[in-house]
Amino acid sequence: MRQARPIGGVVVDCAAVAARRDIRPYVYAGFDVAIAVIYAVVLVTVLPAGHLGPSALLWAMVACAAAMAGGMLVRNRWGRRIAAAACAALLAIEVVLLVLLVASAAFLAGVYGAFGRGAAMLTLLAAAISLQLIGLLPALQLKFLLTRAGRAHYLGSP
Repeated sequence: MRQARPIGGVVVDCAAVAARRDIRPYVYAGFDVAIAVIYAVVLVTVLPAGHLGPSALLWAMVACAAAMAGGMLVRNRWGRRIAAAACAALLAIEVVLLVLLVASAAFLAGVYGAFGRGAAMLTLLAAAISLQLIGLLPALQLKFLLTRAGRAHYLGSP
């Protein structure tokens, strides 16, 4: 049941007022834009031009981060759906990246002996860091989108 409270003789819908004051969507949108720019800079400056697979993966991450930002700024049902779909897609890309990194670590450890085990540890460390750098923001943002506060922000009511 929605909470309404009389203030000075006027009944005020507390959920609607709280949804208008919530700045989390704009904070998430700012983080999404910053992450998209960082991913694009890494793609252009660090990654060699001849590698199609990693380039496609990173460009997909840039597109997902940009779609997350756009969806967070559009205050209607479609904005919420676009942001949630982009968050889910970025989390799926992170899962693919983790599987590839763990498979690379297994290959290095199995083929190259003691040197491979050291390289495998560094690869697993990169996998753990990628989980924090790539997967944390869309997971928290998707959690917000699926909560009552996220629904209230986009639909105007909980």
